[in-house]
Amino acid sequence: MHHGAKKVSQQYGVAVVVDIISGGWDPSRKRKIFAQLAGFGGGLGVLSYGREAERESDKFAVHCMVNADVDPEGIARFFETLLKLHKREPKGVEAWFSTHPPTQSRIDFVRSEIAKLPNTAGLKKTSARFEQIRARIGGGKGR
Repeated sequence: MHHGAKKVSQQYGVAVVVDIISGGWDPSRKRKIFAQLAGFGGGLGVLSYGREAERESDKFAVHCMVNADVDPEGIARFFETLLKLHKREPKGVEAWFSTHPPTQSRIDFVRSEIAKLPNTAGLKKTSARFEQIRARIGGGKGR
């Protein structure tokens, strides 16, 4: 099942549980408040799932790059660029509501996945076509 479908399914499951626990259609104030709090807690659980799905996607990307004979270190460098652009990582409550793992965490995770690979020395770091595209959009020379 795709990540999006799983997320919707989980949210629906949380809503059903909240309805059952809170008495469903009963409009009493206490039940409404309880239902909202339970929904909030369920939402945090779904966010955690989103972060795990992103890690899974990052791992998949590393293996796709290797299968295409391309050095997956470019993924880590991409995240380093994002980190520089954002200037800082989310902290506290802001981090709780993030659907993605912290960028530095993703860099570390990708590099740990790369370290598990047998040998990436011979993989392509760039190509003539990629450099043409980079030049066209003003990205400068490859690293």
